[in-house]
Amino acid sequence: MKKTVLLLIAVTLSISSFAQFRAGLGLTFATDISTAGIELTGVYEITDQWEGAAAFTFFFKKENVSWKVLDMEGHYIFHSMDQFDFYGVAGLSFNFWKMKFPESNFGGIIIPAFTESGTEVGFNIGAGAKYNLSEQLSIVPELKVTLMDGSYVRFGVTAQYKF
Repeated sequence: MKKTVLLLIAVTLSISSFAQFRAGLGLTFATDISTAGIELTGVYEITDQWEGAAAFTFFFKKENVSWKVLDMEGHYIFHSMDQFDFYGVAGLSFNFWKMKFPESNFGGIIIPAFTESGTEVGFNIGAGAKYNLSEQLSIVPELKVTLMDGSYVRFGVTAQYKF
């Protein structure tokens, strides 16, 4: 058992020494949601052309509705030049929404407060560009469409740091 654990640790360390990881923070705007949000992103560079990415976006509450979105995506880098990488995006989007309505009084008729929530799964397609400001810091704009019942378009920009 000890040998297996040591072997797994050695393999993980050797793979991670060759891998590149970026983490970032940015702003996003979604059309159907019609509000901005804060996005936290992690990108794992698998090869020179492939990346795996995960992002969590917290959208600002609007009209008693709040949205949170978890994205799991793949990036294919189709063109690189100097400090730019251009890539395509495809993946899944898990959309969590919550509606909170306070107690209301309409001419003596009291409607109690209530909360409703749900989750919808969508498919993301889009494109992005990574502009390297330095060895460690990049600015990454991205445009993507989330296809689902109530599809929407998102545009965001993150600042990403390479570890």
